[in-house]
Amino acid sequence: MEPFVVLSFLLVILAEVFFPLALGFFFVKKYKLSWKVFALGFLFFVLVQLIHAPLVLLIQQPLTDYVGRLFPDHVMAVAAYAVILGLLAGLFEELGRFIVYGRFFISNKIKLDRGNAMLFGAGWGGVESILVGVLMLLTVFSYLYAAPLTDEKISQINASMNGALTQEKADAVKQANDALMALTPYDVLPGMFERIFAITLHITWSVMVLYAVVEKRNELLVLAVMWHSFADASAVFLGQIYGFWAAEGMLFVLALSGVLYLRRRLASFKHII
Repeated sequence: MEPFVVLSFLLVILAEVFFPLALGFFFVKKYKLSWKVFALGFLFFVLVQLIHAPLVLLIQQPLTDYVGRLFPDHVMAVAAYAVILGLLAGLFEELGRFIVYGRFFISNKIKLDRGNAMLFGAGWGGVESILVGVLMLLTVFSYLYAAPLTDEKISQINASMNGALTQEKADAVKQANDALMALTPYDVLPGMFERIFAITLHITWSVMVLYAVVEKRNELLVLAVMWHSFADASAVFLGQIYGFWAAEGMLFVLALSGVLYLRRRLASFKHII
């Protein structure tokens, strides 16, 4: 166990949990808003995922098999799989935002303005960040108690499981354990920036979709769906084919483009209520 790895985990967890809350606090104070809007972003993200996540789990294996048969080339198969997953994420989340704005916000007299859009986006992306941070605690505990797995230790584990651990599963467990023990701070810290980039994009898409509702410009909704789909698809594809850093680099570029979009659009944003 390396102390700096543990410190890196704790730093990332704190950032993933407290950054969205700090961002929400900033928007609430700056625009004199209610935390209710942040909570709505939190709530509706969860509601959308209650439909989206089970669907992905349901089709994952059949989709993998189908794509594998359709595209024998591994790179093409990963690309097709990434595009489908990305499109599902874009459709569910951006259409979800669109429905919430058009139905819930208007019926509850919540202003469709830039402050509420950004606060809603911070809540929407924030819940994902907080959940990732909480789940990372499990990884920390696993790392703290990780120890080298020798063949003798694996045999003991298998015996305690009445021989249920096949050689293939034993190899997978040992590989995962070895990867956990080999972690360095450079493997852990980028997760903090990934969440910051992702929240930036969720705020961007929240503003874009709200603008689509306010101006009745459905092309902005389509653009948000495509942008979101591309972000998720590129993360899956680049992560699988070129590695973690390539995916993080693309996410940074997309987040930067989101900041530029926000700077251009927010100055002229008007609300309808």
